[in-house]
Amino acid sequence: CHGREGGCENWIDPNVYLYKNYADKAYTLEECAGMCLLDSECGGFRLKKGTGNCSLVGRGCMFVEKKSDWMQYNISTCSGKS
Repeated sequence: CHGREGGCENWIDPNVYLYKNYADKAYTLEECAGMCLLDSECGGFRLKKGTGNCSLVGRGCMFVEKKSDWMQYNISTCSGKS
């Protein structure tokens, strides 16, 4: 998967931004991508640097690149979709 530092410009829309957040453990890139792939509404995901928190992002996110503690991934950039 190809990640970029930043987030969704339209984060205020609850159907787009961080609609599912997993902070119970440090998730790997593969684990977070896998959860996104299992969710038909997921368009991408974010991993928090240092903690491994995983947040699923809905389809329709208007990405904006900026300094952030999060790396954001569009699920379509994950090779093999796994």
